Amino acid sequence: MPEVYYPDQSKQLIDLVQWANAHKTPLAVRGGNSKAGVGRPVAAEHIVDMSRLNGVRDYNPVELVLTAGAGTPLEDIEKVLADKGQMLAFEPPAYALNEAADGRTTLGGVLAANASGPRRFYSGAARDHFLGFKAVNGRGEAFKSGGQVVKNVTGFDVSKLMAGSWGTLAILYEVTLKVIPAAKKTRTLLVFGQNPEHARRTLTAAASSPHGVSGAAYLAGDLARRSGVSLINEMQDNTPVTALRIEGPAESLEHRLKALTTVVCNSYATSATTVELPSSHSQTLWREIGNLSLLKGSGQPILWRLSLPPGEMSTTLHRLQALGIDNWQVDQAGGAVWLACGATVSADKIRNALGRSRGHATLWQAPASMRAEVDVFQPQSAALKSLTRRVKNSFDPNGILNPRRMYRDI
Repeated sequence: MPEVYYPDQSKQLIDLVQWANAHKTPLAVRGGNSKAGVGRPVAAEHIVDMSRLNGVRDYNPVELVLTAGAGTPLEDIEKVLADKGQMLAFEPPAYALNEAADGRTTLGGVLAANASGPRRFYSGAARDHFLGFKAVNGRGEAFKSGGQVVKNVTGFDVSKLMAGSWGTLAILYEVTLKVIPAAKKTRTLLVFGQNPEHARRTLTAAASSPHGVSGAAYLAGDLARRSGVSLINEMQDNTPVTALRIEGPAESLEHRLKALTTVVCNSYATSATTVELPSSHSQTLWREIGNLSLLKGSGQPILWRLSLPPGEMSTTLHRLQALGIDNWQVDQAGGAVWLACGATVSADKIRNALGRSRGHATLWQAPASMRAEVDVFQPQSAALKSLTRRVKNSFDPNGILNPRRMYRDI
């Protein structure tokens, strides 16, 4: 079994990485271990657990800036912000895909994965709110980037490079983010029975409307019936559900909902069956969508994430249906398609479903044996792979940090 180290101060972390680099000993880096099933299996003799480098270091509600240890549980951050009526704009999900883990998503893990929820198309991704950090690279060198205000970021914005690097370039131990005021109320407009093309038109029209739509999703009928919202799970047939969320002061919600309903009917080119969800039920539904709860309950062991131009959504869904895949949810106004399927559907078939859309597909959950065999992340062109290799070598020349987690030869 790999030996687990729990550094509780930055010097211990630096010493550990320097030792590993000197001995060319691979390290697996983890936070709450909630996303251990994403990426290729990491063969490492030692694990660096960041859970003890936690706690809020600085929080200025007036300036909308928070600094915390990378190992701080996401739920702790959300509680601190909620007490001041604030929130993380990118709605970070708590996937908890690793059943053997404690499932505690950490702030550093969210940023390392650039994990963003349904609000991404509206407010931006995690990287867009990542102001700065302190970290240790693969040489064991401590470095920092950015600051506590956006204008402090000059030159190359290394924070955006760290976001989505999955711990392969450096180990974050302190991070700074921009936060925003929390919405006073949340309402969701449900549209029943739309086919993929009608849903595509609705999502596009709603997202581009002036009514502040902050969530736009489309759920397969079987998936929707697993929701904890009674209004949805009591449906008598497998009717797909389109969900549109608006947030803000209670005074404006009624007017905006009526206007949004008109937009939906115009995009659908006929009358549509619509229902409004109140705040409590809305919060439940969007938490299920963001955390992939409905997909995880499908009984299918393999999860994929497809990122594509929203205009290609309906065409891609038709190709997936031709493969016999009917457990899917569309999120982020059509820009993300999550699907659950069996191991018999190959990675090539999934990626071929993207057609010429210039999208990409990521294997998000699968047994370790499958993740070791297929390209988990979208295969790169020769030029992009060369650039990726040079970046990796500049931060981690001996390849000790999460080696080969993203690509089999990097």
